[in-house]
Amino acid sequence: MTNLADGLFLMAVPLIAVTVTSSPALIAGLRVAQTLPWFLFGLFVGVLVDRVDRRRLMLAAETLRGVALLGIAVTAAVTGLNLPLLYVAALLVGVAETVSETAAHALVPMVVEPERLPRANGRLFGTQMVMNDFVGAPVGALLVAAGTVVAVFAPAGLYLAAAGVLLTVRGRYAVVRTTRTSVLADVREGIGTLVRNRTIARLTVYAVVTNLVNTAFFAVFVVFAVGSGSALGLSGFGYSVLIIVAAVGAVSGAAAAGRLAERVPPRHLLTGAVLALAICFVTPFAVPNAVAVGAALLLSGFATAVSAVVNTSLRQSLVPSRLLGRVSAGFRFLAFGARPVGALAGGIVAQALTPGRLFAVLAVVVLSLVPLTIRLRPESAAQAGRPTPGEPAGPVESALPVEPAAPVARAGSAGPTLPPSGTGGDHER
Repeated sequence: MTNLADGLFLMAVPLIAVTVTSSPALIAGLRVAQTLPWFLFGLFVGVLVDRVDRRRLMLAAETLRGVALLGIAVTAAVTGLNLPLLYVAALLVGVAETVSETAAHALVPMVVEPERLPRANGRLFGTQMVMNDFVGAPVGALLVAAGTVVAVFAPAGLYLAAAGVLLTVRGRYAVVRTTRTSVLADVREGIGTLVRNRTIARLTVYAVVTNLVNTAFFAVFVVFAVGSGSALGLSGFGYSVLIIVAAVGAVSGAAAAGRLAERVPPRHLLTGAVLALAICFVTPFAVPNAVAVGAALLLSGFATAVSAVVNTSLRQSLVPSRLLGRVSAGFRFLAFGARPVGALAGGIVAQALTPGRLFAVLAVVVLSLVPLTIRLRPESAAQAGRPTPGEPAGPVESALPVEPAAPVARAGSAGPTLPPSGTGGDHER
């Protein structure tokens, strides 16, 4: 439900923006406003998630998003929608998203057994993809055509409906704190765990590098693919077909991730994803053919989704519940920070070399992860999951029994929107 609202909002905002301004910088700034809270407040939100009931945080965040958009829709109906209002909407939604997504990620292992995490995360990831890209994007465009006020009202109603669903979830989802510490001390503890835990550190490096190369690839892929003078010579429709093919691969990968994780060691799945990405990057350079590139994107989307589920499930199972909010926030801070760097670097290198040669460089860069992934062995993961001296052996939260389907009540809560439109390019959930 929330991811459908996300899909509607992400599609509606830029389409509404082009009706009030023609400035590319101002339109792009709306996306910056929505993602900025992750970098400004993300680490401190992690502390909040580890101190407060996680369900209540999600409830407050969804209510904030719904009420904020509802107020903006009413204001727009009376005075008309303008760019400052859109910026306020994007910023408020971004703040609430930072809280809700971090809390949701930390809540899932409180209601799902460790061995079932890959299946649960696969379902959440698949739901996110379908709602954001296959449903939210086209419906959002239709709502904008029906009227800007309607396009803002719809996600507002869905966010409030999601808050209503959270009200029906029983139980307490708060970590039991035995000592009082400062906020900065909590931030340092979370970052320290992220850095010192060898397995989590490797997963973080994996996410940073794969996010960087994926963003670099898709930042210039449209130049490589679209236009009579491009390497593939596709129309805009042909390009959209390739993106849909990648999205189909990602949804299929999410559906299969749980079963694969039960049968194949994590190091094999992550190494396979690295090889699939390398194939995806080198194919346009070596075989600039739309069919070959589509097949590579399908494979890459599948493998990327599987690796995202594996990465998330490993972190959730290895990090103690009392630290999961902070570790997740630090992980996302680094993984998300790789995106603008990747886009900028991709543009510069493509300008200097050509897009095709950039793709070959990206293949080499992503292959540098193979020595890291093949050393991610189950025994090292088990060692990483053992408690440190003085730390409880298991989760320290206090939660009442809830139905196994509880995490699905907030479908797609485990991660952010995937760039661009269902490519499966996001390795952090």
